[in-house]
Amino acid sequence: MLSSIALAAETGEANRIAQFFKTPENLQIISSPERVDICILYPDLAPGEKFSQKVKEGLYKQVSTEAAAVLSTKLTDGKTYRWNDSKMCIPAYNARIRFHRGSSSVCADFCFGCEIVNFSRDGTQINDEDFDPIRAEVLEIVRSNFPDDKVVLAIIAEEKRLEEWKRTHAKLKKPKKEKRSDTQ
Repeated sequence: MLSSIALAAETGEANRIAQFFKTPENLQIISSPERVDICILYPDLAPGEKFSQKVKEGLYKQVSTEAAAVLSTKLTDGKTYRWNDSKMCIPAYNARIRFHRGSSSVCADFCFGCEIVNFSRDGTQINDEDFDPIRAEVLEIVRSNFPDDKVVLAIIAEEKRLEEWKRTHAKLKKPKKEKRSDTQ
């Protein structure tokens, strides 16, 4: 009985992933790439602009076989995504990872601020979703390929700033213990 429930859950996740990537070809490119490469995305700001969704690609580097396997496995696993979450965020994509198979490729653009990944093929969007559960792993792959890049360093600095803010505010929220008086 339990194994049939587990099988149904796995089948449901597999169906959800298949629907998410829209075509079997898209899913196959990501799950079994011949090559995976990565670049940093830089904001393409017009004079006076402080924010833009337009980006410029940096130089691409081929990722290691191990990193490619991790990315393929994680990005085709239904547990990677926060399916029912909705964020009030406009992504500013920081990194692009391309999965190549034959003459085809699927791009995955990652926003580490919003924790949203956007998939596209040949310039046409496939889908996007929250990737919170694997953010740290993906960021580590990006960081290991571009350890001194200003975008990566800014993401890491922002993480440290947020962690410090959380620690500071957690201390402020702790209720003070009242001293008990046993002399009543």
